[in-house]
Amino acid sequence: EQVYFVPPANILEWWTETGQPLPPPDYDTISRPEVLKAVQILQPADFAYVGGTVDIRGSIDDPNIDYYQLAYGQDVNPREWLGIGGQQTDYSPGTSLGTWDTTGLNGVYTLRFTVVFTDGSIDIDTKLVTLDNTPPSLNLLTGDGTSTIRYPAQTVISLVADAADNLTIDRVEFYQNGDLLGIDREWPYGFELDISSVGTEVFSAVVFDQVGNNAQSDLVVDIVRSG
Repeated sequence: EQVYFVPPANILEWWTETGQPLPPPDYDTISRPEVLKAVQILQPADFAYVGGTVDIRGSIDDPNIDYYQLAYGQDVNPREWLGIGGQQTDYSPGTSLGTWDTTGLNGVYTLRFTVVFTDGSIDIDTKLVTLDNTPPSLNLLTGDGTSTIRYPAQTVISLVADAADNLTIDRVEFYQNGDLLGIDREWPYGFELDISSVGTEVFSAVVFDQVGNNAQSDLVVDIVRSG
């Protein structure tokens, strides 16, 4: 904060010519610190990837509320707003404001938190989120595409996970007979396992996107003794 002297009109020209300070003519409506906002959405965060049932958390830094309303709309500037629950008159800090069932929704959406106070004033906060309710796809293969490994001519099984998602893959987990072998977070997704004996092994891979949507693929490999 800074205090400015506003000169009367009859000396304004002299004031300007002599380089005396004047208050700024514009208002900053964008960079208001979040800590000063009376109404805030705290969860989900701006630009978060979410899906399924979303727990919405927020804060109201003014006890004189009449009611609040949650709503959402598609895209950055929604043409239509759909309510999440009805108007709520009870607010308790630290508790959920409401839950948002996003089943079947995908893409960029705007979440809106509107609070009406007892004096008739309104405060609004919005958050942009990306909804992802589409599970990834997955196909687990060996490196050469065969399900028969000949030991000891071959001493390593190369597992390859052919994974794809509509947005972003977070990780692929590899399992042998239900036991976790390892996790790969970078494409191409794979895991190499040393062979020490013959037999039938069941391998699985599970792919997760950033929201937690997942898919699984299984592969049965016969390890036989060569020659």
